[in-house]
Amino acid sequence: MGPALADNRPDYLASGTEWRTPPLWGIGLTPVVNAHTNFLHEKVRQASPGDRNALMSFLNSL
Repeated sequence: MGPALADNRPDYLASGTEWRTPPLWGIGLTPVVNAHTNFLHEKVRQASPGDRNALMSFLNSL
């Protein structure tokens, strides 16, 4: 999710810059459950508006 969020603390086989991400099941309900659609991935912020919209459409379909 980017170096800005890395804690640089290794955990078992993961380095301090690697993240475990939970399954995406139900992520389309985030606006309903959490009243937001803020996700932390730096690369998403760097993507083109079209790519971001396509990604959000996919996530909302889950």
